[in-house]
Amino acid sequence: MIALFASIIFFHHIVCTILYNAPINPLTNSYQSYVTNYIDPLFAQRWLLFAPEPAINDLKLWYRIKNNNHWETWLDPLQPILVKHQKRRFTYNAKLLYVYGNIARDLNIKNLLITSEFPCAGTDKICLERVSDSLLASPEFTLAKKYVKQDIAKYFPHKRVDSLQIMIIQLYPKQFSERHSNKPFGYAHSVEFKPISF
Repeated sequence: MIALFASIIFFHHIVCTILYNAPINPLTNSYQSYVTNYIDPLFAQRWLLFAPEPAINDLKLWYRIKNNNHWETWLDPLQPILVKHQKRRFTYNAKLLYVYGNIARDLNIKNLLITSEFPCAGTDKICLERVSDSLLASPEFTLAKKYVKQDIAKYFPHKRVDSLQIMIIQLYPKQFSERHSNKPFGYAHSVEFKPISF
């Protein structure tokens, strides 16, 4: 009796799975609601179950310093850690990339949140100044500033720094048509924050 009951359940499950995965036809249309109600709560599978969603861009935190009224080039504080990670994959550098990468993500989320709270017109300088001041006063920007200042102290210990500017940049990969070009990335979207005194 138990074997018969188990066989019926097994057969029911196999038939529902076949109907769920079969191409659309008159038979699947007739039983679609029943089969979907059976499969979806417990047995539905999405591709995200097997692999993470692929990255479509690379979000970075860059900075530049002003020295003697001259702005230096933009620098990526994670680049040295990334190079070390690529040489030796099984070290703590992977965790550092993850932790420090969150600084850029948190700052980007905070920037999007503040700009949505204050929808400024392109010429409204008072509103734009309010957005900038709110962002500079946020804990996310304070953490980014602290991280960048540590990087400057590490790599430029004797350099006199007058001002500092932070930028969030999203780098998108090259398109297939650009695969033979020397460009390091396809295109970029950046948000430059107001320079601050060092």
